[in-house]
Amino acid sequence: MLRLASRKTCVRRVRARGAFTLLEVILALGIGVVLLGALYYTMNLQVRDAQTGRNAIQRANLARTLFSKISADINGHIGPVSPWLQQKLASGSSVGGSSPSANTSNTNNSTSTNASGNTQMAQPSSTGETPPAFMINGDGQSLKVALSRYPREVKQGQLVSDLRLVYYWLVSDGTTTGLARREVVMVTASDPNVDPTTLPDQDKYVIAPAVRDMLLEYWGGSDSGWLATWDGTSPGADGSTPQGPPAAIRITLKMVVRPARGDQPELVQEFQHVVGIPTANIVQPAGTTGQ
Repeated sequence: MLRLASRKTCVRRVRARGAFTLLEVILALGIGVVLLGALYYTMNLQVRDAQTGRNAIQRANLARTLFSKISADINGHIGPVSPWLQQKLASGSSVGGSSPSANTSNTNNSTSTNASGNTQMAQPSSTGETPPAFMINGDGQSLKVALSRYPREVKQGQLVSDLRLVYYWLVSDGTTTGLARREVVMVTASDPNVDPTTLPDQDKYVIAPAVRDMLLEYWGGSDSGWLATWDGTSPGADGSTPQGPPAAIRITLKMVVRPARGDQPELVQEFQHVVGIPTANIVQPAGTTGQ
């Protein structure tokens, strides 16, 4: 009886060690696939968000670099003598006891001060040409700035001038797009006034292919507001002295975020920056009155 009972116990123990059934295996595989799918989706979402953030930072850095470059070119502009400053110097020289026969002329030969302290406007040049140093012209999608900059080419043994002409314009001919820049050394250039949009090989002037659109606006004062065009060589309020640069230039750049996909249009992001020009003639210093 004892032997028979021990045999039955052994049989029961062997039968209790059965393998997993097919249903259990399928269920375990299904749960594993669901967990792995959730893990893959989470990791993919995290990587996508990280890449989106890197792209946004890259666009912001590019916009900041472009704004800094354009601002440096604009701030290097040489403006004409301010009429407000000229009136102040004229009144100061008369009070200081200048010689009655003295006749002081400014460096631009646009005005002169006689012995009585009155300001006389000189006639414009017979050629009708305005010195290029006063030039800051632009419209909505192009800008032309005459500026003074230390000629780094001197270190390379080149004979160049510190006076430059810098052009900014938008290239959009279908195959080549982006913001273009051209710097002309005025002394050695034979074609400084050539329209840059007519030059061949536009792609070699593009500095930011991601720029899809650009808008330039010029602050002409509280009476004029933001203007679509500006000509710094045109006469100012006195009818003789060039009006020089505006008080500020507002730059709006649109950069591509996502290219066009099928029926979805191209997605762009807008960046805006205002470059203040405190030396503009329309900015009246404190304590002066206009005529």
